[in-house]
Amino acid sequence: CKTELFSLQWFSTHDTNGKTIDITRSFAPKPLWLVASFKLLLTLMAYDVFIREAISLKGDMLYYFIYLTHWAFLAVLIYAPTSLAISLLGLAEQPIGTMPSFPIRFTWVLFSITMTLQIIVTVLFWVLEYDFEIYGIPDYFNLMKHGGLMIVVLIE
Repeated sequence: CKTELFSLQWFSTHDTNGKTIDITRSFAPKPLWLVASFKLLLTLMAYDVFIREAISLKGDMLYYFIYLTHWAFLAVLIYAPTSLAISLLGLAEQPIGTMPSFPIRFTWVLFSITMTLQIIVTVLFWVLEYDFEIYGIPDYFNLMKHGGLMIVVLIE
C-alpha cells in the first residue's frame, strides 16, 4: 500500500498538502541580527555548560559518553554552531521550491536528531532518574542538560 507520503523525495520542499516550504524564512528569518544573536546565545550557552562540566570533571572524561545525556548534549554542541553558520553565511538563501542545498539538509538532519534526543533525555531523566527527595533542588548542569537546552533548541 503506497501512500502519497512515501512518493515524496527526501528533503523535498513540497508538502503533501501542496504547500511549499520557504527555506530562507525557515533557516534565516528576518531580522537577521536578532536571529543570529539568539543562535549565538544558544551556542554560547551549550559550550558554557560543556566547558564548566569538563572543568568540574578534572580531566576524567574516559567514561563521559556512556550516558545518553552526553550524546544528546554532543548533538546540541554540533547543531548550534551549524545553525548559526547557516544563518550568518547566507547559506539559506535559495529560490523557493528548489531542492535544499547540502548544508541545509545537513542542518535539517542535525535538528531532527538533536530535538529527538533532547526530548528522550529530558523525559527519561526527570521521570525515571531524578529523585527530588534524594538530590533536592537540581543544579544548573542538570537543568541545562536535561531540559534547558531542549527548550532553547525547540524555540530555535
